[in-house]
Amino acid sequence: AAAAVSFRARHPRRGAAATAAALAIVTVGMFFVYFEHANASFAAATIAPADLPAELARWARWHWVRTALSVGATVAAFRAADY
Repeated sequence: AAAAVSFRARHPRRGAAATAAALAIVTVGMFFVYFEHANASFAAATIAPADLPAELARWARWHWVRTALSVGATVAAFRAADY
C-alpha cells in the first residue's frame, strides 16, 4: 500500500518503496512455493531418514534466501522513508 501511495504522490523515493514491496511479496510467496510443503513433510515425518540431511540443507538454503530478501526489503523500506 505504501508503494502504491508513493507512486500516486510521485514521491522521489517511490522506486525504493516499490523495491521494498516487491521483495516483501516474494518473501511471503516463498512460503507457498516451498516452505508450506517442506514444513508439512517435516511435521508428518514423510521424509526418509537417509534423505533428511539433504532436505534440511535445502531448507536452510531457501531460508537464507528468504532472510536475505527480508533484509533487502527492510533496507529498501528505510530508504523509501521520508525522515
